Amino acid sequence: MNFLIFLKYIIKNYPILLGATFFVLVIGGLIEAGALLVIAPIIDIITHPEVSSGITKKIEEIIITLGLGFDLWMLLFIYFAIVLVKSLFDVSAMYLILSMKYRLMKAIILETYQAIFGARWYFFVKEKQGKLLNTFTREISGMGDCLAGTGRLFAEILKLAMYLILLFYISWQVALVGFGFSFLVGIPLLSLGKLTYKFGKKNTSTANDWLSAVQENFSLAKIILGFALQKKSENVVKEKFEKHTKATLASQLFTLFIAHIYLPLGVLGIIILFYTGEYYSLTLSEIGILIVAYIKIVPIMKNIVSEKNIVDMAFPSYEQIMNMIKDAKKMNQTSGNIAFKNFNKSIKINDISFAYPNNKAVINNLSLQIKKGQMIAIVGESGSGKSTLIDVIMGFNDPTSGDILIDDTPLKKYDINSYREKIGYVPQGGDLFNASITQNIKWANEKATDEQIQRICKETYADSFIKSFPEGYETLVGDRGIRLSGGQLQRIALARALIRKPEILILDEATSSLDSKSEKNIQEALDKIVKKTTIIVIAHRLSTILKADHIFVINHGRVVEEGNYEDLIKLNGSFKKMIEQQAFILGGKIS
Repeated sequence: MNFLIFLKYIIKNYPILLGATFFVLVIGGLIEAGALLVIAPIIDIITHPEVSSGITKKIEEIIITLGLGFDLWMLLFIYFAIVLVKSLFDVSAMYLILSMKYRLMKAIILETYQAIFGARWYFFVKEKQGKLLNTFTREISGMGDCLAGTGRLFAEILKLAMYLILLFYISWQVALVGFGFSFLVGIPLLSLGKLTYKFGKKNTSTANDWLSAVQENFSLAKIILGFALQKKSENVVKEKFEKHTKATLASQLFTLFIAHIYLPLGVLGIIILFYTGEYYSLTLSEIGILIVAYIKIVPIMKNIVSEKNIVDMAFPSYEQIMNMIKDAKKMNQTSGNIAFKNFNKSIKINDISFAYPNNKAVINNLSLQIKKGQMIAIVGESGSGKSTLIDVIMGFNDPTSGDILIDDTPLKKYDINSYREKIGYVPQGGDLFNASITQNIKWANEKATDEQIQRICKETYADSFIKSFPEGYETLVGDRGIRLSGGQLQRIALARALIRKPEILILDEATSSLDSKSEKNIQEALDKIVKKTTIIVIAHRLSTILKADHIFVINHGRVVEEGNYEDLIKLNGSFKKMIEQQAFILGGKIS
C-alpha cells in the first residue's frame, strides 16, 4: 500500500521522468533476457555440438540471417556485447531514478519551506524547533531514499517479470515450481510491512526528540554554563540519543535479516529447480538457462522485499512531512490583495481580543489609536500582553475578534508582505544572522550602498565600535550575533531596521541592553526620525517613556490608562505605581 502511495506521488509530479525510466528498464530487461538466451547455444556447442536445443536452433537462424558466422567465438562476442549494452542501460535507469529522487527532494523541500513560512506565527510557537530541523534534514533525506527505493522496487518488479516470462517460455512446469517456491518464501516476508512501519515510526519519533534536545541545549548554552549544569544537559542528550540508537539498530538489524535470509533459501530453490528440470527431460542448456535465471531471480526477490521494507520504514518520514505541510497550510497567513503603499493617517485598533488555541485570552477587548508621526510607548507588567499586541499589529497573529484598521482599511485586506515591507522591526534580542555586519544590515535592503550603511550606523552610534574591530564592517557576528555585546547587537539590529527607511518603526525592548550613554545616543537618533517615521516602542526605560507622545498602559490585555507622561503621573494610578516600584530603568524624575 505504501509503495502504491509513493508510486502515485511520483506519477503525479514527474510522469515524463517516470515514463523514461520505465522505457529504459523495459529495454534493459529485454536485453538481459536476450543475454540469457545466448547461453543456450554456448552450452550446446561446448557440451554436445551435434545436438541442439530449440532455443539454439532459433538463435542460429537469427545469426545466419544477419550474415554472421555461427561459432563459439561469435556467440561469446555477442554475449559480451549484450551484457555491456545491458550494463549501460542499468546505469541509465539508476541515473533516471536518482534524478527523480533529487528533483522530488528539491520540490518537497521548497513546498515544505513555503508552507511553513506561509503560516501564521502560531505555527512556529506550536512546533518544536528540533522537529522542524529534523524534518528538513533526516526526514526529507529519508523521504528521498524512499522515493528512490520506490523507483528501485519498480525496476526490480520489471526485471522479475522479464525473467518469469523467460522461465515460462522454456518450461512452464519448471517455472511454476520455481515461482511457486519463491512465492511461498517471499509472501510472508512481504507481509511484514506493518512491523517495518512501526520501526520507522519509532525511528522518526526518537530522531525528533534527540535533535530537539540538541537544538535546545545549544540555544540555551549560556544558561547551562551559567548554572554549571553541563553534565545534566549532557545526560539529556545522551538519553535521547540512546533511545534513537536503540530504535535505529532494531530497524537496521531487521532489514539485514531480511536481506541475508534469502541466500540459503535461494540455494534450496536452485536444487529444486535442477531436479525438476531433469524430471521433465530438459536439455542441459535449458536447465542451465533456468538455473542462471533463477540465480538472477533470487537477489531480485531479496531486493523487492528489502526495498519494500525500506519504503515501509521510511513511510513515517513521508507522513511527518506531509502532515507538517498540511498543518502549516491550515494555519496559512492571512493576506489580502490590496498593495500597501504608504502609511498616511493612523492605526486604529478597535475592541480586539486574541487567544492561542486552547488557552486563555492574552488580549481582551483592547482599543487604541496610533497617529502617523507619533512616538507611542506601550508599557505594562510582564505577561500583560504587550508583545502579543505587537504581533497582532504586525499581522503575525489574527485577532479572534475586533478589527485593526490601517488608514481606515482593515489590515486583513492588505497584502501582508507589502505591509511588512514598510515596517522596520527590532526584536528584543536583536537576532542577527551568522554573517558580516554589512551583510546583516544589507539583508533588510539589498540595494543599500556601503555609504548608506555607514551613515545609518553613525546615526545609531554603531560606527565607532564597528571600526574598532580588525575587520570593521566585514566582521562576522556569529550565530544570532553571539560575538557582540547586547548593546552592540541591538544597535546593529536598529541600523538594519532603519536601512529600509520604514514608515513604521517597531521597537520591542530595543534599548534594554544599552548603557546610559548608548541609550542617550539612540534616543537622539530616534528624535531625528520621529517626525518622518511613526515609532511604536515597548519600553522599560523611563527616558524612552518621557520622550513618547502617547503612552498606553496595558494590564491583563486591556488599556487601563493612556496619555503623555505628565498626564499619567497626575492620574496617580497604575503607571505612577509602576514608577514608584521601579518597574522602569530609571533615567528621569517623577514630576
